[in-house]
Order: sequence, then structure tokens, then C-alpha cells
Amino acid sequence: MQISTLTPPAKRTYNGIDLMKFLAAFLVISIHTRPFYDIHPVLGFLFENIITRVAVPFFFISSGFLFFTKVLETSSVSEQRKLLVGFLKRILVLYLLWTLIYLPYDLYFIYKKQHDLVATLLSYLQRLLLWGSHFHLWYLLSLMVLAFTDVLYCNCVLFCRNQTISHLTSGGYSIISDRAAGRHISWLTES
Repeated sequence: MQISTLTPPAKRTYNGIDLMKFLAAFLVISIHTRPFYDIHPVLGFLFENIITRVAVPFFFISSGFLFFTKVLETSSVSEQRKLLVGFLKRILVLYLLWTLIYLPYDLYFIYKKQHDLVATLLSYLQRLLLWGSHFHLWYLLSLMVLAFTDVLYCNCVLFCRNQTISHLTSGGYSIISDRAAGRHISWLTES
């Protein structure tokens, strides 16, 4: 088969995800506008704290799914790296832009609490690296970590011919999930 006769795969559409993104966007708006509190406080509380809270996890999970699908469609490590770098650049530009926009506001309020310039800068740097410079920018920082771990997972487990790495990863996951569930890991101590 000649390379010139190959055609790129058709772009997939996920209508269910698109519909849910539309609905979840309204749910995010509702989180911030609290539309049902005027009707009844209990209704407002239930809507804001239960129904609307599916929106952000949905966006995070669907972003991971869509990115991971693209990663799985690539055939080489260099293509995956290129995909990862492009994604990280786009998210990093957004993150840095909004960090700069919020910088004066954040520094002012941290300084107002700390009353020390060095402590303010250190506190801001800690927030910037660990949680996102402003409280809702955690999402962009987490998306970057998600994309990086997706590609790392693909390279270390799915495309790796070394079975030891796959077994170690599976065993590590089992240990973590057993610990999280509060179960004793008896298979580890058995001979």
C-alpha cells in the first residue's frame, strides 16, 4: 500500500458529550448565580449543592476522555509527544494569561492578610504551583497534569512491551485501591 492512498481517519463526533457540555455550561452558570434561592431556600440549596455539582467533574472527565482518545489514535511516541506539547501549550497560555489578569488582585489580598512582602510572594508562589494562582484556575493546572499522565500511561503501559512495568503498575494500582477501600492486602503477605 502506498502512503499517498492513505486517508486520515474521519473525525469522530460525540453527540452525547456535546449535549452534556451544553447542559453542564448552564449548570456552571447556575452554581454562580443561585437561581432557585428566590423561589425556596431548600430548592436553591438542593439545586446548587447537588444537581449543579456534576458539571465541573463532567468537564474534567470528558476532557480527559477526548484527549486520551486522541493519544490512543496516534501510532508513535513522537506523535504523542507532539500532541501533548500542543495541548500543554494551549492550556499553559490560558493559565498564564488568567494568572496575569488576577495577579494584582491576588497579591493585594494575600498582602492584606500577611502584611509582609516576602511572605506574600512565597504564599503566592505556593498557590501558583500547587493549586492555581486564583482559586478556580486549579482546573487548568489539573488539565495539564491529566494530559501529562495520559501520555505517560500510554507510553509505560499500553504501548510498552516490557511486561514488568505493566505488572508493577497493576500491582501498584491494586495496593492503592485496596488501601483506599480500607481492605487488608493479604495477597501481599501470602507465600
